Amino acid sequence: MKLQSKTSEQINIHIKFREIRIKVGISQEILASRIGISQNLVHYKETGQNTITAKDVYVLESFAREKNNGKIPDDLFEDFVDLYCSTGDIPPYSEPEPEQYKEFVRLCMKEGKEVFEIITNLDKYISPTEASRILKLSRQRTNILANEGKIKGYKIGNSWLLDRESVISYKSLPRKAGRPSKKGK
Repeated sequence: MKLQSKTSEQINIHIKFREIRIKVGISQEILASRIGISQNLVHYKETGQNTITAKDVYVLESFAREKNNGKIPDDLFEDFVDLYCSTGDIPPYSEPEPEQYKEFVRLCMKEGKEVFEIITNLDKYISPTEASRILKLSRQRTNILANEGKIKGYKIGNSWLLDRESVISYKSLPRKAGRPSKKGK
């Protein structure tokens, strides 16, 4: 098997990752033990590429939050956003709108959501509009169901990212015909 050399983009990602690791104050050995070197070596042997993954960024982000009372330092926030958006874990359908994807990652991080969990499983989530079509309900009613916890998902900013399986499960529940009753009556 012929191994591919790193592209300048991959090198830049590695440099950025190293710079953030140094700013956070974590040794390479400790970080490597948390990330799981063996998994990265397997990836390297299979693909010939030594890449930074969303999991790697997530582990580094966790260290940064631990050292700063659960928050990302302001001077590192955009660096983490850039790293998440530079990993190979970005779903292909987000590529045409990279700025929207960046904004999505920013909102997740600001609200303390686990970006790694969300971006590596985006195919498990759907928009409220798509959920509304599946449920044959208005988007407003779908948002209410999410707010009430009847449909699982993540609220990011003013928008929801809804769990596809939860929507399908809710659809299969028996419901009374007509409008839902008002609370308190």
